[in-house]
Amino acid sequence: MTDIIKYLMDNFGITFNAQQKAALFAAEGKYLLIAVPGAGKTTVLVSRLAELILNHSADEKRILTVTFNRESARDMKRRFVKLFGSICRAPDFSTIHSFCFNVLKRYSKVYNREMPKVLDEGQKSAVLRKICRNEGLFLQEDELDEVNLGISFVKNKLYPEDEIKAYDISVNAFYDIYRSYEQFKRENKLMDFDDMLMFALSVLKKLPSMLDEVRQSYDYINVDEAQDTSLLQHEIIKLIVTDRHNLFMVGDEDQSIYSFRGAQPSELLNFTEIYPDAVILKMEENFRSTPQIVDYANEKISENKDRFKKDMYTHNPKGKKVKHTVLNDANEQYDYIISKIKKLPKNKTAAVVYRTNDCAVALIDALKRNGIGFYIRDHKNRFLSNAVVADILAFIRLAEKPDDIEAFKRVCFKTDAMVSRDMLDYVCGAAVLGENLYDVLLSCDKLDGSSCDLIDGIREETKHFYTKKPLDVLKEIEYAFGYRNFLKWKYSDGYYLEMMLQKLTVLKSLAYSCADMDEFIEKVHELSGDIQGFSDSESNVTLTTVHSAKGLEFDYVFLIDLIEGFFPSAQSIEMHLKGDDSLLEEERRLFYVAVTRAKSELEVITALRINGEFYSASRFVQKKEEEKPKNKVLGGGIGIGIKRPQKQIKKS
Repeated sequence: MTDIIKYLMDNFGITFNAQQKAALFAAEGKYLLIAVPGAGKTTVLVSRLAELILNHSADEKRILTVTFNRESARDMKRRFVKLFGSICRAPDFSTIHSFCFNVLKRYSKVYNREMPKVLDEGQKSAVLRKICRNEGLFLQEDELDEVNLGISFVKNKLYPEDEIKAYDISVNAFYDIYRSYEQFKRENKLMDFDDMLMFALSVLKKLPSMLDEVRQSYDYINVDEAQDTSLLQHEIIKLIVTDRHNLFMVGDEDQSIYSFRGAQPSELLNFTEIYPDAVILKMEENFRSTPQIVDYANEKISENKDRFKKDMYTHNPKGKKVKHTVLNDANEQYDYIISKIKKLPKNKTAAVVYRTNDCAVALIDALKRNGIGFYIRDHKNRFLSNAVVADILAFIRLAEKPDDIEAFKRVCFKTDAMVSRDMLDYVCGAAVLGENLYDVLLSCDKLDGSSCDLIDGIREETKHFYTKKPLDVLKEIEYAFGYRNFLKWKYSDGYYLEMMLQKLTVLKSLAYSCADMDEFIEKVHELSGDIQGFSDSESNVTLTTVHSAKGLEFDYVFLIDLIEGFFPSAQSIEMHLKGDDSLLEEERRLFYVAVTRAKSELEVITALRINGEFYSASRFVQKKEEEKPKNKVLGGGIGIGIKRPQKQIKKS
């Protein structure tokens, strides 16, 4: 027998509290361990595995431990070997994808079936891009990512065919793309990572002998990051776990932030219904943060209803009060963050945390202008390959080259002028080299009076683009030309409209600091490459989305852009007003994950004005006794300058 508690204390100075000890010694049976942020769950998990091997005669080869991704699996193995490598062999740590791949390999061997080749993410994107082009769709990279994510989502949610048909994203013909993609894989004997899970589930359901073989291979089954596990993954786990198996699932429903990938935190909340003899354990001590940060996080997450009751606490020394800083506008916010970063101790780490990658673009520009190095977590920030950015640049190109037919084709349907396909065909046929395409369009006899007025106004205003401030030009395109109305028409769903309007907001933030149009265009093109290229991995300052920050910790955390209609999102607020709190609760979990990254100091920042437009502070930074902010949606504004037609907008 090995006294794990004494061994860890004597060799590593690691001590366990009562709740950690309860988890460590939970050997036989089915358990769900709810671990708050900074609770030391990985140390407890690997220590429990050593306890099973050393003191319960468990065969390490008969222990299955699966986690969310390969990085987590590698980290757990490193931790196990560091702590226990000298006294016992390490069990296998893998992703559930790796487990399912091995099931399929076994099936292929036993039944002499050819194993489909695996499409990696790059190959999958290339296949989808080709399919979309065959469908006549030429998608921007972010739109392609949306299709890719949508296909993964419907599989992980186990949607039947009718629900896949009804699944709505901003890209047209999603179901047609999905069906073509599935057909392509069948014809070419390919599978993607989600197919590994789907095929493994199908094999285990249809072939009792295969299922029995898998069940007989393991005595102990462990699942880490259970709050991020999808319905599809949970179904596989439920299938292989029998009454005789020992199940140990670790997670925290308060940190479930991947619903867009199909995560199913309700499986944790229903754990004792799924496994009637199961026991719920908790680890509530936070070893990471100060009492002020812990109390602040508790106060915020307690407003969620769909959660286990828990009381996170810490014995760490007192620190500074959580600071809510309210600034006049977004550019002042960037200047403020720069001033704070300049004062950071060199031996301390700091993170600027934000809701989406778009938030980083203007911040990166400000940091570069001030010569401040940073490390950015997200390797592919594709803000500038977005359709909205391409549209705005096309409007500007037409100002410089009014005969640019490709730019004209891109934007002619995206104003309030109600240009039809027949009108575009007329322009393409009648235009001569060097001719202003707006002039050609105005000669089309199919235009009505109000459309003529608007096109005439657009033609005249574009002549002056290069004499105006870039911010004024972007506002003119958005409001006076009717581009904002086009976005509202195209992206009727609240979530996608929010994303597109945010692209405009960030573009305007870039334009704000530019003296003229040439400087703005140069800045856009400078930032159009891979933003990761600006990154310095040696910097103690990290820029990261909340999602990418999960699992990390920093001495100082600055959480920015806390305005109503953005964090939380306008869609979550709209759903809340209709009586559905599911999305708002996920947004609150995102906020909770962000604030619990901080060890010593946490500052939450609100800029009340963005590009001249005013907003309310996020409800997440309001005190409970204060009135909740009014629901001002990010991106609202007024029209300027040009008379609009009164007819209802039509698009071709």
